[in-house]
Amino acid sequence: MGQVILDAPQVDITQARRDSRKNSIRKTTARFLNRDDAKFRFGSRVDYELTMLLLQEYIDTFGGVLLRAQEIWPTVSNTKKQTKVSDLYEPVVLERLLRGFKLFFVQYKVNFSSEELRQQTLQIVTEYIEWLVGKGYLEADFIVTYLSFDLKAELAAIEARRIIQCDITHRKNASHGWEDLHEGEPIYMVTRVRGGKVWLIYIGPHGYDELGPIFVPFGASDILKPGWCVECSIGLRKGRWLMYNVGKVLPV
Repeated sequence: MGQVILDAPQVDITQARRDSRKNSIRKTTARFLNRDDAKFRFGSRVDYELTMLLLQEYIDTFGGVLLRAQEIWPTVSNTKKQTKVSDLYEPVVLERLLRGFKLFFVQYKVNFSSEELRQQTLQIVTEYIEWLVGKGYLEADFIVTYLSFDLKAELAAIEARRIIQCDITHRKNASHGWEDLHEGEPIYMVTRVRGGKVWLIYIGPHGYDELGPIFVPFGASDILKPGWCVECSIGLRKGRWLMYNVGKVLPV
């Protein structure tokens, strides 16, 4: 595939805030960009425009699958029959998506020419979040959530990885009998979790979609959460999708 991550705070998606009513994500990015150049702290106008395009790409692809899987429906009136997520949702949903952009999309899905450019992108997005908070589109404490390091979640992710690896190790004939294999994505984002099952985002014949259920030990599904990411390879055996290799687990 061409290249082009938490517990999010609980938010009431169906009840839009008064001051963000009818403002789509795309409209807020346009307003953020429609400022005097002197307010751009981390680069040129072109740098900011490219960063907002990257953010919208993530929201419209991975974000769309994640929101749909969690049954979070559009809140912006669709009078022009738009299909992009950034046109159909208010900025409040970003509280569920932005850490995934920082920890997953920017790190694993975008081929930056330098680490300095990657860091510049993250700085611009942080400035965008601060602007959203200042305008009342996001709660003031979200910036802390976005920037924080959650040691408890990190330790839980390590345990989830250990449980999945033990299951793979003890599975008989683990290298034989696979009917289908998915190895194109080095790391997948989790969309849904049920007892002993997870669903992941993958690139299908019609774009980004869910793959699953993938069967995992109950101990792992008790830990994994929507938005977290798993580095793994997936195979189909006897009609069941299973992980046959696992690397890191990212608690986005």
